[in-house]
Amino acid sequence: MNSEVTTSSLVEEPFDPAAVRPIVFGVLVGISLAAVSQTFVTTALPTIVGELGGYGALSWVVSVYLLTSGIVVPFAGKLADRFGAALMFRLSIAVFALGSALAALSTSMTMLVVARGVQGMGGGGLMTVAFTLIARLVPPRERGRYQSRVASLFAVTSVTGPLVGGFFVDHLSWRLAFVTVTLLGLVALVVVRRL
Repeated sequence: MNSEVTTSSLVEEPFDPAAVRPIVFGVLVGISLAAVSQTFVTTALPTIVGELGGYGALSWVVSVYLLTSGIVVPFAGKLADRFGAALMFRLSIAVFALGSALAALSTSMTMLVVARGVQGMGGGGLMTVAFTLIARLVPPRERGRYQSRVASLFAVTSVTGPLVGGFFVDHLSWRLAFVTVTLLGLVALVVVRRL
């Protein structure tokens, strides 16, 4: 009887790409926010410093994002195992959107650095849990294709992020860039929750 259970548990369930595609789309929407936000800020920094002052904190606006996202990575993976990857992904989007909203409301460089730290916590969670979700949804023989889509997304956003930042700074406002990321984060949260 034990041999039957062992044999049946080794049989792989058929993989249905059509069922996984919308979920992967939701994952890509979520991580595209974090990827664009990492790069568009660098273009906007001179304008931000000109408005808020605090030139000494300039490097921290970028560094604190990378620092907090790096710290969150191992904890996000553990929490995803404990509470579920889908819940952690939604929570990461919410934290990221909160950080973006705080950045849009910043009245000083210190406040912007703190907001970017919150954003980094959400971004680190997004990156970690995105790969966890793909690993759980897609069988090993198909994972390379799906993870290459994530890598392609990073390649595209590394080019488009600075362009988006430049557009907002030249034609609109750097604050509006963070507001847009916040709104897109809320849309992504609805999309991911629905999918």
